[in-house]
Amino acid sequence: MGEILLSIVVPTKNRSEYLKAFIDLYSTFDNRNTELVIQDNSDKESGIKQYISKYKNKNITYNYIKESMPVIQNSELAIIHSVGKYVCFMGDDDLLSKHVVNITRRMNQANIDSALFNKAIYNWPGVEYKKHVFPSLNIPSFSGRVYKVNPVKEYSNLLKCGATELGKIPQLYHGIIKRQILEEIKNLTGTYFPGPSPDMAVATCLSRFVSHHVYIDAPFISSGKSPKSAAGLGAKHEHKGELKAMSFLPPDIEEKWDNRLPFVWTGPTIYAQSALEAIKSMGFVGDHQRFDFSYFYAYFDTFCSEYKELSQEAKKNISLNYIRYWLSRAGILSKRIKVYIKNKMLLSLHWGGKLVDNVPNCIEAERIIDEELEKVFNIEMIDFK
Repeated sequence: MGEILLSIVVPTKNRSEYLKAFIDLYSTFDNRNTELVIQDNSDKESGIKQYISKYKNKNITYNYIKESMPVIQNSELAIIHSVGKYVCFMGDDDLLSKHVVNITRRMNQANIDSALFNKAIYNWPGVEYKKHVFPSLNIPSFSGRVYKVNPVKEYSNLLKCGATELGKIPQLYHGIIKRQILEEIKNLTGTYFPGPSPDMAVATCLSRFVSHHVYIDAPFISSGKSPKSAAGLGAKHEHKGELKAMSFLPPDIEEKWDNRLPFVWTGPTIYAQSALEAIKSMGFVGDHQRFDFSYFYAYFDTFCSEYKELSQEAKKNISLNYIRYWLSRAGILSKRIKVYIKNKMLLSLHWGGKLVDNVPNCIEAERIIDEELEKVFNIEMIDFK
């Protein structure tokens, strides 16, 4: 099989139709220096092992465990079973370019710890939007430039926004990370994912360990939205619910829940909880004082207004800066208006990106994305200096 430069790890559960499509996509490009590691916790195996066998690809590893486990445990096993010098964490409905191997090779040559990308979005059949109706594929305008990013500054930004968004912080999910960094995190915290949301938990830690981090303004990795995914539910504004009802969360989630946060599972609350747990696991408890709960509540009250009573109850446990709170709400409203206008311009005038409708599958979607990538620059000439 040769030396593995890049491990693409895919934790999955009960989404075999998308997993098979991802296997098909991975099998379309030269993967001699990569491996695909699938960690499956589905209720039943669904014939995935047999499906993989048709490709006769020794670079695909499939591990199946039937006993139900939290998503962070399934994700942990996916990393443990991988061996590559760099690791990329993907969802089973996501997309990645055949050029990602060359990108990783150039990262290795330039001693880059971490890379993040400007992502395209592929909407699988069946995804519904509550507001704007987007076509199958949305490819943003991109320059192909490489930007050096300061991880410490991004960590500070994470605290300032109450962990409501990841920004350009180093990320394992949809990013590429040097394995050595992941092992340093595990040595300190005992796990790669010290928090209930894998993407936020590991990203919070990465920002304190990564030295050389870059943002590449090009969609070498893209986000898939399927009806069963968190992103797909988010498009319909259904990404919410009771903590105890979420079987993919750790069994002790209620006991560990920070009483400064509303006691409910939403995008903002699970991100904030994960960031706070990760900060504590690294021994940086003092950074909890830098965590801006005023901004967090401005965001939460804007997007999760149906949980007003839970919000009011949790606010009793903090000293809220109401000037900061209301200024933040005004800023969030301004951002929403800008995004709305941007989406309108994109949908009506195709300004700010390329839209393609009726894309039948992820292989065709990635073919279109790769065509756009190759128009912008020579992949082999990408410069990390």
